[in-house]
Amino acid sequence: MAALIDYLKNDFDFIIVDSPAGIEQGFTYASSIADEAIIVVNLDLATLRDNDRVIGLLLKKVLQDLKLIVNKVNLMILKMDVP
Repeated sequence: MAALIDYLKNDFDFIIVDSPAGIEQGFTYASSIADEAIIVVNLDLATLRDNDRVIGLLLKKVLQDLKLIVNKVNLMILKMDVP
């Protein structure tokens, strides 16, 4: 897979590799070949905890270019919390 990514880098600006949720082997492999990361965040407690661990592991791998996408936002809750 790493050789394929290196080959494709010559022809493409972006190569997106999706990994499963959590920090299992799929995450470990995908993060080992990544130059930057996009983390999809759901606003529930279990997902936020997992994302916190994922971000910590990515920062340890010296991936400083991290982006977050917030998914499944409940606008009614946000409107209630905002004065």
